[in-house]
Amino acid sequence: MPEDLNNGIIQSVIGAILFALIIWGVGFVRFRIDETKIVKFIRGSEYTFRSTEAIVASTNLSKSRVEHVCSKSKSIRRNEKERESWKVVK
Repeated sequence: MPEDLNNGIIQSVIGAILFALIIWGVGFVRFRIDETKIVKFIRGSEYTFRSTEAIVASTNLSKSRVEHVCSKSKSIRRNEKERESWKVVK
């Protein structure tokens, strides 16, 4: 009986770890897809900086999602003079 209990605990721990990795992976992939949409839009623009509203209108992402992705991305930087605009740095 104790051996069965140990196997059940081990299986539960492995299952929880796998579940957490899958959830993290889905979030990571979603972030990269959204980041790619934003970078393509900014690079394809004739302007160096693009406003959050322009990015939202072009990418069909929510304003909060655009702000989150842009603020976390290593490829996108905020304009220091105009807080609601972004540019690609890489």
